Amino acid sequence: MPTYSEGVLTDALAAYQNSEFTSIRKCAYAFNILYLTLALQLTTRTSCSKSHELQQILLTTEEETLLKAII
Repeated sequence: MPTYSEGVLTDALAAYQNSEFTSIRKCAYAFNILYLTLALQLTTRTSCSKSHELQQILLTTEEETLLKAII
């Protein structure tokens, strides 16, 4: 199963959403990622951690701040 860096996937999503490509398939081919991966990322609304953020003890931004303080 191929893995992609978050940067490549983010760049592909941004390129498609900015209408640089006429189809998801062409965009996926240009960035050398699977069509299904890009299509699922475009249709997914929010991540699981984001959708349940209010049920967590710390918000994502609070976690990041705490992590930076620890490091």
